Amino acid sequence: MNTLHPPGKSLRKSNIELLRLISMLMILVLHTRYDGILSTYDGTIDASHILRFLFEALSIVGVNIFILISGYFGIKLKRKSIFNLAFQIYFFGMIGLIGWMVIQGTWHVETRYFMKALFPISQTVWFIPNYVLLMLFSPILNAFCDKYSTRQIAILTLSIYALSYFWSSIFQGTISGFGGYSWGWFLILYLTGRVIRRYTDSHQFNDNLYLIGYFILTGIIVGIALLQNKYPIGTSLLWSYDFPLVYVSSICLFMYFVKKDIGHVKWINWLAASSFAVLLFHVAPFARYKETNQYIFENYSGLKCVLLTALCVLGYYIVATLIDQLRILIFRRIYTE
Repeated sequence: MNTLHPPGKSLRKSNIELLRLISMLMILVLHTRYDGILSTYDGTIDASHILRFLFEALSIVGVNIFILISGYFGIKLKRKSIFNLAFQIYFFGMIGLIGWMVIQGTWHVETRYFMKALFPISQTVWFIPNYVLLMLFSPILNAFCDKYSTRQIAILTLSIYALSYFWSSIFQGTISGFGGYSWGWFLILYLTGRVIRRYTDSHQFNDNLYLIGYFILTGIIVGIALLQNKYPIGTSLLWSYDFPLVYVSSICLFMYFVKKDIGHVKWINWLAASSFAVLLFHVAPFARYKETNQYIFENYSGLKCVLLTALCVLGYYIVATLIDQLRILIFRRIYTE
């Protein structure tokens, strides 16, 4: 999505675009758990539960990384980027509405469904309104980052994070939002991305250590999840986007990809450019993404279940990307500088 980085092909680094693609696949993997990772957990420990916790722990960083990329490149709030984002949201909103009518076999639409398509920012899909708010605040955040040193930005970011996480853990709702489901958490991630950009531009580091750190933290999260079988304390906090281990794990994986020079890979950039479209498409009611995964989970097991789920994830990503090509074509036709 163009709004996630400044216009210009020179910034379309395939290493970061690959990470953008992976982060969206992670989000799709998270949403294969149609009922939530904890809702069906009965307290037993077997291979199936360990595998589910592992996939959840590996993928929980997806949303964080998506926003870290925005902060790393910096959002440039320009007329074209705003119009492009709005058009993409409305395009998939209308696609979703039409698809729902076709499935229902009627052209009659309840007012509430029509209003959701007309004003998609008001939907319960929390990511969209929070990202729009982040976009609106980006000029202020960029001006702040231009004025102060990397150290000052890092101290402020960590201070806001520590205070908001402590407060929200107790009262379940502050600037960061309980679990990281708010624009405040996006603000923290955005500033974190800016700090990473400055640090990586001026320092050399062993990127493999960050990858190892990501896997170690993933293992710790899985271990805590299993321990909570016996000591059920803070169960919901563990799977929150703003949980400290998840926050650091997100940074580790991001740092690993930053210095990976894989050149300019066309197919990676092409797929990654429609990553936001994938998000919009798979939450549309007619897409029935969660229902499809629920069917797989309830009717298959073992390796077959894993393979079918993987095919489902990849299939939805590809279909959304192909639909987005129509949106891109229309946008280029109707938008003129």
